[in-house]
Amino acid sequence: MNTLLIFIGLFLLGLGVYAFFRQRTRLAEGTVAIGIVTDLIPVRADGEFVVTRGEEGMKIEKKYLYRPEIRFKTHAGRTIDFIAPVATRPSRYAIGDEVEVLYNPENPNDVQINSFLHLWFATLMLVGFGLFVAGMGVLGRILQGG
Repeated sequence: MNTLLIFIGLFLLGLGVYAFFRQRTRLAEGTVAIGIVTDLIPVRADGEFVVTRGEEGMKIEKKYLYRPEIRFKTHAGRTIDFIAPVATRPSRYAIGDEVEVLYNPENPNDVQINSFLHLWFATLMLVGFGLFVAGMGVLGRILQGG
């Protein structure tokens, strides 16, 4: 079992390293534009609830995260709408906010919000989980004596 954890961890770590270099290429080749948040798409957080306080007292409500929908124009004049893949609560953006985006000029649908969270979240998660899982496998082998 420990060996399996090590292999899974190394696989995740490898994916994280691949994502890092892919993202560096996207940053080097990308073009920056300014977009406008046109909507906030609610995404249900499965099985999670929040307690809200209001004039009517306390209520338990379903928990939602929010993904911004953004419209921007490429330097070639094409209008692109996209929904950011990372959802947050509370939303980091409001409808009407200006947001800097980074897009591939050869494929403008390949676009990301130009912020640390949106650019590096997946990479950091893969590297972090990879190190954790591989570390647990190594620790398990050490504790088993071999």
